[in-house]
Amino acid sequence: PVNEGNTWAAKFDGNGRKISGLKMVAAGTEDGANYGLFGVLAPGALVQNFIIDASCSLEVTATASVATGTVAGYVYDATVRDVTNHAPMTFKGKAGEVFMGMAMIGQVFCQTEGVTVDSCHNYGEITAENTDNMQAGAKAYHVAGIVGFANALSGSTAVNTISDCSNAGNITSATGRSAGI
Repeated sequence: PVNEGNTWAAKFDGNGRKISGLKMVAAGTEDGANYGLFGVLAPGALVQNFIIDASCSLEVTATASVATGTVAGYVYDATVRDVTNHAPMTFKGKAGEVFMGMAMIGQVFCQTEGVTVDSCHNYGEITAENTDNMQAGAKAYHVAGIVGFANALSGSTAVNTISDCSNAGNITSATGRSAGI
């Protein structure tokens, strides 16, 4: 797995606090970058218990294969729980026939320990433009409320678990792959 970006391998407990005024722009030009409040959650990391309010936003204008999220771009054998997002997410990326992901968590990947995403809720509006990639599968643009794309190491017994999550954000999307959860 690509592990580029700000990597967090510790525990973060927001104690129910709100994050306000955070304007994130993912404008990457190099494949494999990860963008979010936490770029990459490394194996064993735990991020929990905070709110991203509606004064925040995520805009993706990248021209390369990237994973982007209001919480994290890439979660690798780690845990995210009890997080609520109200920030709008806008996808305007354009990179051709490559993977690009945008959601609260752009991409999850499990290899040995598994990924847990539990009690995460999105209320932020999701808008996705697309003029160059209508692919299905791993080389598509993936846009969602909770997790943009989930995968695992081939042959691994570890699993990605997404439980008790919800999306109430309106979705307007021209991508090949869009989902609430």
